[in-house]
Amino acid sequence: MSRATAARPKKKAARKKGAEGGRTGNIPAPKKNRGPWRFVVPAAVVLAMLVFADLFVMHRIFGAPDRATFLMGFYGDPGTRLEDTAINRMGFTGDVLRPKKPPGVIRVLTLGGSVLFNRRFAEKLKRAISEKITEPVEVLGGALRVHNTWSSREKLAFLSRYHFDFVVICHGINDLDANSVAPEDFREDYSQLNPWHHRGFWVEHSTILRLLYNRFLYSYPDKKEPKDCISAPVFARNMERLVDMARDSGATPILMTFAWVIPGGYTLERFKKGRAGYVNPDNYDPCPVELWGRPPYVNRCLEENNRAVRDLAARKNVPLLDAESLLGKDPRLFGDLCHPNNRGVDLLVSGIAGKIAELREGGTQETQ
Repeated sequence: MSRATAARPKKKAARKKGAEGGRTGNIPAPKKNRGPWRFVVPAAVVLAMLVFADLFVMHRIFGAPDRATFLMGFYGDPGTRLEDTAINRMGFTGDVLRPKKPPGVIRVLTLGGSVLFNRRFAEKLKRAISEKITEPVEVLGGALRVHNTWSSREKLAFLSRYHFDFVVICHGINDLDANSVAPEDFREDYSQLNPWHHRGFWVEHSTILRLLYNRFLYSYPDKKEPKDCISAPVFARNMERLVDMARDSGATPILMTFAWVIPGGYTLERFKKGRAGYVNPDNYDPCPVELWGRPPYVNRCLEENNRAVRDLAARKNVPLLDAESLLGKDPRLFGDLCHPNNRGVDLLVSGIAGKIAELREGGTQETQ
């Protein structure tokens, strides 16, 4: 073996040694590992952005009046209009209230569904009350379409800080929506209807978590034709809870029975042709009976709900406006089975205004 041949392994070894040492080779020295702390700053920035979005951004994206109203969930889109009825910047109808009630003002809150919403009901009610009492009046229309007794509980808890003198409560048919599922899917909080009925600490305190739950975790149960009035006992308990909540807030509750009529010979075909006997020339919010179920089922459940309202009024000495008797079963006062037309609305607002004036003049308004 020549000396040249014997020297080669030493040169290779020298090059390898230089590379491994990291000083004489071309490969840069690795950076020091700082451990998990290198993630702290980025994580803190992301968390701060999420908190900022939760507190100040998300409710604005969805057009809510404020973050608290968004988390409550049961409100209308401010600045919009349904038929002739405008949604105010609070997300309801009627007057926009200041947090502190002015001295001498009578404040009235309505709770219910479209019966106390349609045809500018809150505006007409304010005008009717103002004609019967001398004090200035503010009316906030908390009644919104499709809302039920459970959503009214959430609204009353949220709005009670406005110190109402009277809370007018009219519910009946929208609670029947909760029955359109299999019995095993029925929930007493009516969460089978939509995700906003589901309450819980996290979804009630975070706009982001509420949106995540509504969009990705909630699932609607299969719809079934309703046959039984499963919601009736829940309706009765919710109505009693509304009465207790109103009184606890210092207001006088006024209960209303639910007015409706299904004329003899009614059929869906006749309703669609405008021949069912109702008077609705402007085709205002027309709803067939079948939207809630077959006529015998609807009649049975509404009768049971009204019995519960009358029993509650008698048992707890709550002022009652018997709207069912006031409007009777005259289809000429209705645009469909339960939505009064202009004549029917005039009778209702006059009845409510008269009841409030009677309570004021008789000195029977409850005080806490």
